[in-house]
Amino acid sequence: MTVFTFLKMPCYRSGVTRIARIVVPGLPHHVTQRGNRAEPIFFEPDDYRLYKDWLAELR
Repeated sequence: MTVFTFLKMPCYRSGVTRIARIVVPGLPHHVTQRGNRAEPIFFEPDDYRLYKDWLAELR
């Protein structure tokens, strides 16, 4: 894919910005992690394990 093809994609040529998310300190905030085109975001098992440990600490 060239830069020109990428910029022709509908999500990049609309010119409309995303509405800012509201984050209130001290209140839970839902976070979703996923890679572009459903690609993995963790490449090493230890990275995934560390992420899960951090989430467990926040419970």
